[in-house]
Order: sequence, then structure tokens, then C-alpha cells
Amino acid sequence: MSRTFTATCRNWMEETIKFLALGQGDNATPLIREEVEDGIYFDEVGHLTRRQLLDIIDFLPDATFVIDRNRKVIAWNRAIEEMTGIRKQEIIGSGDYAYGVPFYGEPRPILIDLIYDDNPQIKSQYRYVERKGETLYAESAAPFLLAGQRTYIWATASPLRDEGGEIIGAIESIRDITERVEAEDALKDSQSRLADIIDFLPDATFVIDNQGKVIAWNRSIQALTGIVAKQILGQGAFEHALPFYGKRRPMLADLVLKHNNEIFDEYLDEWGNFEWISNNWYADLKRQDDGSLFGEAFMPNLKGGNAFLQASAAALYDSDGNVTGAIESMRDVTEPMKAQIELKKSEAKNRSLLDAIPDLIFLIDGDGTLLDYKASENSSHFSPTHSLLGENMQNFMPEIMFNQAMDYMNRAKDTGKMQIFEYDLSKGDKLFSFEARINPSGEDAFLVLVRDITENKKVQEALRKAKDEAEACARAKSEFLANMSHEIRTPLNAIIGLTRILLDTPLDIEQKNCLEAVRSSGDILVSVINNILDFSKIEGGKKELEWLPFSLVNCIEESIDLLACKAREKHIILDYYIDDCVPKTILGDATSLAQILINLLGNAIKFTDEGEVSVYVTGQPQEGGKMELLFSVKDTGIGVPPDRMDSLFQSFSQVDMSTTRKYGGTGLGLAISRKLVELMGGTIWAQSEIGKGSTFSFTISADPATPEQCLSSRETPQEIDQKNCIRGQLKLLLAEDNLLNQRVALHMLGKLGIRADVALNGLEVLQALEHHSYDVVLMDVQMPEMDGFETAKVIRERWKNGMPHIIAVTAHALDGDRKRCIDAGMDDYLSKPVKMEELASAIGRSFKQQKDDIRID
Repeated sequence: MSRTFTATCRNWMEETIKFLALGQGDNATPLIREEVEDGIYFDEVGHLTRRQLLDIIDFLPDATFVIDRNRKVIAWNRAIEEMTGIRKQEIIGSGDYAYGVPFYGEPRPILIDLIYDDNPQIKSQYRYVERKGETLYAESAAPFLLAGQRTYIWATASPLRDEGGEIIGAIESIRDITERVEAEDALKDSQSRLADIIDFLPDATFVIDNQGKVIAWNRSIQALTGIVAKQILGQGAFEHALPFYGKRRPMLADLVLKHNNEIFDEYLDEWGNFEWISNNWYADLKRQDDGSLFGEAFMPNLKGGNAFLQASAAALYDSDGNVTGAIESMRDVTEPMKAQIELKKSEAKNRSLLDAIPDLIFLIDGDGTLLDYKASENSSHFSPTHSLLGENMQNFMPEIMFNQAMDYMNRAKDTGKMQIFEYDLSKGDKLFSFEARINPSGEDAFLVLVRDITENKKVQEALRKAKDEAEACARAKSEFLANMSHEIRTPLNAIIGLTRILLDTPLDIEQKNCLEAVRSSGDILVSVINNILDFSKIEGGKKELEWLPFSLVNCIEESIDLLACKAREKHIILDYYIDDCVPKTILGDATSLAQILINLLGNAIKFTDEGEVSVYVTGQPQEGGKMELLFSVKDTGIGVPPDRMDSLFQSFSQVDMSTTRKYGGTGLGLAISRKLVELMGGTIWAQSEIGKGSTFSFTISADPATPEQCLSSRETPQEIDQKNCIRGQLKLLLAEDNLLNQRVALHMLGKLGIRADVALNGLEVLQALEHHSYDVVLMDVQMPEMDGFETAKVIRERWKNGMPHIIAVTAHALDGDRKRCIDAGMDDYLSKPVKMEELASAIGRSFKQQKDDIRID
């Protein structure tokens, strides 16, 4: 069967492939060619077999394959075999997109399939797809070609039609363009980096190509001219000069593009100088050996005609040394130029200022010769006269002062740093103080500023005296508080202690009520004293927080237990709620937290006549594993007027005098609570409604305790339970000079099942220890003859085995008192008035190795 077709190269190839697509076998095909490329005509008729047609396709340099109408491969040339590694015998006759496997690792549609189906998903696989007539052109990355290396290909696909115009197949040619794409990408990256570098330059910079068109315009030049890059990129004909001169004219970048001084020659005078350019464009124009230019120019079109720029320009070359363009950078030197003018004005102004300075200014050489000086009319009477210029200072200064001055000048020379030299001079019966500031000036000279500091010295002395007086007042305050604490706590210890003793005896109801009132009043008085001491410590910055593991539940329950009796007396419900997210054990200061809770709970109970008082605790995780704990104490009391809310947490503040008369209080509790909360890294506030109650809330920052920390904080089986007393023969010595306190202490010890000997002072303690072996000494720290501190030191010096255990019992309650006791060699510390539980616990801590249980009778 014969077939006739046009004989252009492309059409001839298409017709050849049509023959294959129609499956003509080895039948001969007469070819009648009419017009071919370049006007060449074929007149003769030839015959080609199917084999010959396949050989022609195989001969093509581009990787080429052909599919039929069923998308089965019917031709696969040598070039595509080399590109993919797949032989024609492996793929001829294959369908189901098998031709996509070597390019993408899986059977999938590729460019040739767009002939049959204009599928957007196929197009999305390519970097771009273009259609010209029926031919498709595309570029893509083929990740599985060339041993898995990323390869870029250029593909062309065309349909094959029969005489009736029906598509009977398609052909695709593929070319490896990896090198070109990588080169283009590298060029783009290089250009992008160059553009970024130019854009990053602090100087105003632009680049032009060989045709004078702007190809780069950085941010700095945009800021200088107000012309954005997109307005000027691609513009030529000296467009870049307009923002500077208001007209088109060459700039330095244009000059360096001209070889053989083409432009320069136009502007050289008869002697070869850049006269016209210097006078009209650039001042001090210079051409370097490498052909770059440098100059300064006045720019009439910038900054309202008041701009002066410093510019440099150089040619740009490609890798072969060919000029590809030029770059010019400009720096605004308007301000430096103005600065030069201002400098001259400033020098004149400085001279006036120097003349107004009251200090004496000397210029002295390394030998001590006075070279020059400046003294105002208001200078001290110690100013030199002009007759002393050129004289050495040793001729008119005391020898000691001269030697000191020379020593300081040598130090200034050696270190290169200013030295300050103070000295005194007397005139008549008055003494004057001076300060000399010695600065190195040049290689062997010194600039010396001398100032009269007599009045400053007087002020400093007055400040020193005021500081000493303030410190003396602070010491007196501390001593007063310590003495007050001791003098009040000592009788209170007896009052509260004896009251408790009486409460343990048979009493009728009236007697018991009276004694309970005495005990309660004593506790209140102790609370007042503690508040005053705490307030003093906090205000003085001497309050230190502990950082130990403790049970949050125990802390809250113990605080509530202390106030439970008062709540029961008023028939008030007292309870607490702790959110599940709150850790059971935290690191912090349990005592300070309890003090805050007791203050808030005490106030809530005090100002609530009926209803309930509740404690709520929630937590919020923070960074670093910390927790922000929120405590709220809510009551159903009388409430606080809105106009008094701001003063609640101020020192000695009360809502009003009527509540003070009715409910009592010092006004320190909330102020102390606020200070403690702030020390713990939190804040405190209140909300209230008259007649409905109040809610006092505060936050603290705390660390959850680790299991190891929790374990270390628990008492071991060997520790003494404070609710028990010692069985067996515990030998204890009581050192107490107050007879009433002796009686109280002996009664408490008796309740613990302990018998004790008594010493009235430190000397008697030492005598008793010489004759008897004691396990524990309860040591009052303030005794006649020899106090407890001195006694403890002597005991530790004489008895090296760590026995006996010494427990300090003191009426002092400041933070430093505990440390002082421990430093003196004592093992523990109790503050008066002493409670039974505290005494038992202290004895227990002193004997962690005792195996016998201790109980209270």
C-alpha cells in the first residue's frame, strides 16, 4: 500500500512514523516527495521498508520513542536506550505507561499522553508545558535517570494522524539538558547572590550593562534618591543621572565603560587635566591604575540642592576578561562636609567654654615644667602667674607635693590612663582641698585639670556622719527590738507555761474559762510581738526564706488547726480544697507560708460572725518545671468598703477605727503577708463586697519536690516523735536563771518523763558537766556570770565528742539569733515562750540515734 506525504523534515518524519503506526509490515512504500526544507525537491520515487524506517528513527540523535493509538511502544531508538538503560526488546509492545518508569520510577503518564488527554495533573509534573499548534514542548526533572541522579530533560511530543485526521499514535523526543539547566541555575544563583550583595551594601550603589542600562539598584540608593528599583531597572540613555542632576548626563559608571579615554579626552584641558569634569561634575576626580574612578560631586537635584556625594566606579568583567558593565557606589558626605564647618565653629565655642570653666588647666612636660595654663577670672587664689611659665614646679611647690605629682604623672604615662591626685593646701588659717586629674597629652606632656573640692569634702563628711548615725540608729533599733523581745517573752514564757500547768489540774468551769482567757491573751501577745519583729526584719531586708521540702497539705491543715478553736467558738465552718494538679510536696519556706495563711485565716475568722471560711489552692505550670500556686481565703464576713481596698496591705492600716475597737489588731498582718508573698515571687490582692464577704488571694512560685527530696524531709524511725517522751535514763541539765521559767521547764520535762538538774548560770553548767555526764543541756542564752553563748563555746572546746547536745532556749527571736546560737556550738534553737510539742521535737532532733521510743504521759 502506498502513501503520499509532504517532504519537509518534520512532515517527512511524521509520515514515516504514520506508516509504522498503521502497521504496514515489510511492504515497500513508494514515497513521492514534493517540497523539502531550503527549497530542495525530490523527483524520484523511492521504496522504504518497515525495517528501513525503524533504522531511520534509530539513527536520530535525540532519545525518541513512538506509541500507537493504544499507547503501546512501537519504536524505541538507540539514544533512548542509552539514556534510560532499557533495551527496545524489553519495552516494545509494552503499554500501561511503561515508558514513564525509567524517568519517574513508576508507570505514569508523561508528555506524550497529553496528546490523548489534556490532564492538568500531567502538566503539573513539568516545570512548564508549552503548546505550539499540535506540538507540545516541556521541561522536567527526571529523578530516576543516570543512576538515580537528578536529571533535567527537554521533551517534544506530536500526534500522528491518518488520512482522515484521526490520531493513530504519537512520537516524543527527549534531550538531556541537565548541564544547561544547572548552568542556568548556577548563573541565576550567582546573579541572585550578586544582587543580594549589592542590595546589602550600605553605600548607594547601581550597576549598568555595556549598553548603559540599569541592571541593579540597591536599597540604599532607593533611600537616597526616592526612586524604587522597578522604576529604573532596564532604563538606559543616562536615565540613572536624572535623580542626581535633574538631566541626562554621564556619571562615573559611564566613564569607566569607555576605553581609550574616549569620554575623558573630551573633557581634558590642554594640559591633560580633568578641568571641565572637576568644575562641572566631580571635584578631586582621580583615575586609579586599574581604571576605576574616585571623586566627590555636588548633586543639585538631591536634598533640595544641598547634597554632596563621594563616589567611586569600576568596570565589571566576565570570566574571559571582557567588560560586561560598570558599578558605581556613592556615599552621602553632606554631613561630614557640614561637620567640617561646624568643627571650626565648635573650636571657637570650645575656647569660650574653656574660658568659662572654673577649673585650672595646666600643660606640663615630663620633667614638671609648666608649659601653659588657663585660669578664669573666678579661679582660685592659688592660680599661678604668667611669670611661672617655663618654670619647673619644684621651684614653687612643696617637695612632698611635687614628688607625689610626678609619681602620678609617671603612672599616667605608663598606663595611658587618667590619674586622680588629691591634695590639701592651706592659706592663712583655712585648709583647702584640691583634685588634680592628670591625663597624658602627646609623648612627653600632661594635661592637668585642677578643681577646688573643699565644699565637696565637707558634703562627703556630712554624708559619712549621717550614714554613721543611720547605722547607729539601725543598731539601736535592732538592740531595742531584741531587748524588748527578751523582756516580754521571758515573763510570757512563765505566764503561758504556768497557765498550761494549771489547765492540767482539776478546775471548775469558771476557773478553766479564766485560765483559757489568760492563755489565749498570751498567745495573742506573742503573735503581736512576732508580727512586730517580722515586720522589722522584712523592712530591714534581713528576712531570709528557707528552701526545704514540705507537705502542702500538712502546712494548710496545721494553719487551720491553730485557728480551729476560734472558729468553733463562733460556729464558723473552716475547710480547705486543693486542686488535683497541685503537687503534694513542694520546696519552699513552710513557716512563712503558714504565717501568711494564719494571718489571712485569722482575719477572716475575726471579721466573720457566721457562715464559713474556706481555703482554695490551684496551680499553673511555669517554665523550668516550676508551679505558680494560687491560694484564696474566702469568708462570709462583713466585707471591706471599696474606698479602703487600696490601703489594706499598707503598714499599720485598719479599715476604720470602729472595726479596730470592735475586733482589735495592729494593722501589720496584711502588710507582713504582702512582704512575704513578694519575697516568694508572688502577688497578693483582695476582692470584697460589703455584707457578703471577702476573698484574699495570693500567688507564690514553687518547685515540686523530687521523691529523693521528699524522702530526705521525712523523719526516720530513729527520730523522736514529738508526741512521745523518752523511756529510760535520759540525763538532762536545765540552765535557767529565772525561777518561774525553771518551774515551767521542769514541769514540761516531767510531762515528757524526763527529770533534770538545774544550773543558774554558765559557770554552774560547767561545774555540773565536770562531775556528771549529761545527754542534753537546755541552755538559756542570757544568764548572769557567763551567758549561754560563751558557755557553749567552752563546752565544745573541753568536750570534743560532740556531747552533750545543746538546745538554746532564748527570748530573742531575730533571724540572726538562731545563726549566732549555731555558730557558738549549739545544736538546736527554741524561742520563748516554749510549747510542749516544740520542746519534745527539739529533744527528738538531738537524738536521732536513740532507739527507744518517746511518749508524752
